[in-house]
Amino acid sequence: MVTKSISTKIKEKKSPSQENKALSIAIDYPREEELIIPGHYAIRLSATPNSQVEISINSGEWQGCRTALGYYWFDWEPKTAGEITLVARQKTGPGRPQQSAVRFCRVVPKKN
Repeated sequence: MVTKSISTKIKEKKSPSQENKALSIAIDYPREEELIIPGHYAIRLSATPNSQVEISINSGEWQGCRTALGYYWFDWEPKTAGEITLVARQKTGPGRPQQSAVRFCRVVPKKN
């Protein structure tokens, strides 16, 4: 008699960087449809180490990101309320840059 071993996988909650490992460039924060108040917000990105990482906000110019603590960061100062689209790209050498999925978030007025 032949028996088959059946294994079940328990789904674990993954961190944003674990969820995005399939992509070599990803926006970790803000999360999809996150509400953000005006003022400083550090956008966190996961990308291939030692690559040139840039971000575009609302299809604007590409702006460089800094690296710290194993991630890439962009210090953003949203001032007005509204829908925001973010997309990042990385350049790891010659050839076409790799681009992240589009991330949507919203800047909401600060409550007094």
